Amino acid sequence: MEKIPQRELLYAWRDLPFLGQFESCLALYGMSGSWRRANVGSWRFDGVPPAPQTNERKIRDLEVAPPLPHIAAKVQRERSAARVNFAGRDERNRRLGRAGEEWAVGVLKSELLAAGRADLAEKVIWVSANVGDGLGYDIAGFDPAGRPLAIKVKTTNGNHGAPFIVAANEVRAYEEEPTFVLMRIFDFSDKPRFYRLHGPSRRSCALTPLAFGAHSSGI
Repeated sequence: MEKIPQRELLYAWRDLPFLGQFESCLALYGMSGSWRRANVGSWRFDGVPPAPQTNERKIRDLEVAPPLPHIAAKVQRERSAARVNFAGRDERNRRLGRAGEEWAVGVLKSELLAAGRADLAEKVIWVSANVGDGLGYDIAGFDPAGRPLAIKVKTTNGNHGAPFIVAANEVRAYEEEPTFVLMRIFDFSDKPRFYRLHGPSRRSCALTPLAFGAHSSGI
């Protein structure tokens, strides 16, 4: 049987109503389990493609303005009895985040190369992959003038206005580190683009508490 292009398989998978329906996706193409084992390999049917190549389009065409407040998506808090595969969801999010960071590293290096700063491009460090993710940012980079930047990457397959989660250490870095930049990547699996947020988080973002640390009050 002719091998189906991976990207075509991904689009078929994204159209299914529920994640986890591997056999349903494969059945759309009449593929058996043995074909899947022989041909699919390590490809992930979870909406997380390999990091796109940044040389497919000019870098300036990838960056857009941040969404306006009135069109930013709002978080809906609803109760639901539906069973959630939290482990699977967390793993998909980790893969998506890592792929987005890899793509962002390529974008940042390409920007510096385009500005004639190959010396700085080779000094860009993917911190979360090579050092750890406890610093509150993912990439140590530079602007074309040579000023250091601490860059946090947030990636989604959703649209321009999709909200994102920030951890407490990320908020601290956002507030305390003057060189902090948040790079929001969206439409990642289709046509990845991004916008950047600068300055303290409470000025550039509308923060909504989603979790609290709790201690017994002794009552």
